Amino acid sequence: MTIARSILVLSISLFSLLAAQVRFAIIGDFGVDDANELAVADLVTTDFQPEFIITLGDNNYLGPENIDRTIGKYYHPFIGNYTGSYGAGALSNRFFPALGNHDYDSITGFAAHTNYFTLPGNERYYDVVRGPVHFFIISSDDHEPNGATTNSIQALWLSNRLAASTSPWRLLASQDPPYSSSSPVPRMRWPFHGWGASIMFSGSAHNYERIVRDDFLYIVNGAGGAGLAAFGTPVAGSLFRYNSDRGAVKVIATETNFTYEFWSVANDGTLIDRVTLSIGPRLNVELANNMVRLSWPTNAPNGFTLQSAPTLANATWTNVSQTPVLSGSRYVLTLNRNGPHSFFRLKQ
Repeated sequence: MTIARSILVLSISLFSLLAAQVRFAIIGDFGVDDANELAVADLVTTDFQPEFIITLGDNNYLGPENIDRTIGKYYHPFIGNYTGSYGAGALSNRFFPALGNHDYDSITGFAAHTNYFTLPGNERYYDVVRGPVHFFIISSDDHEPNGATTNSIQALWLSNRLAASTSPWRLLASQDPPYSSSSPVPRMRWPFHGWGASIMFSGSAHNYERIVRDDFLYIVNGAGGAGLAAFGTPVAGSLFRYNSDRGAVKVIATETNFTYEFWSVANDGTLIDRVTLSIGPRLNVELANNMVRLSWPTNAPNGFTLQSAPTLANATWTNVSQTPVLSGSRYVLTLNRNGPHSFFRLKQ
């Protein structure tokens, strides 16, 4: 039986933000305990003023015995249940790290990391909701006990949790980038978009890059302190690249807008790149007998086109040629439920 579904479509724009918002920072590949880490930490904690911090792995380059020196020294005010030696921690946890290969030890595994933090789930991969954003922290290292491939136990957990999420924004954070112009990891090319993710941030590559593949935004943000990496031939979909200095990402999210900025530490803080994602009009889908009834508000911004696809995996979207009718304050279109396409979207 063919089942019709709707998905939210995100469009890149530069609109002003609404008043209600959540503000957070994203850093990657930072745990080196040197002047570069300090510069990024100052940028994040002083200039960004985040409510909480998300990391993209490689939190500790100096071995399990130095985890407090590479993390707590700089970010202890954000860490819940903090037991390190650099001052008071947070009353509730405001630091949500992903695992990287430098957080793994050949003898103790991930124990230093999981013992140091108090995190949800199994503490290697987990999800947490803050305001309008649902965060999914992925363990992409190939030592992950539950696997780091598209058919793994972890991937099944992620697809189920994404499907159950009701948050406007569903953000993925991992160490290894599916796409990169310097250090891509092809085994991480899971169908994130088809599962319902809004955007993905990864580290590992020690630079900043913005990539769009199949209408999905992949951000590489691994310039948090470790040595910078050169770019090779730009990967397909690479729209912006920067590796002149270290930096971090600041995000401000509302129910309808998600703005992220990559800031370099150069000149005590330089804005390098900014993108805003906006949620388009909501498409309602109703099933009745052998028909699919699609409707959307008449006050939606101009420029949206109704499209359909047979599947979300490697989807090929085509414009729906039928003309909707006006019904009150909504446009309505009724189609045969047994038609060739099962998924619909409003695309700007």
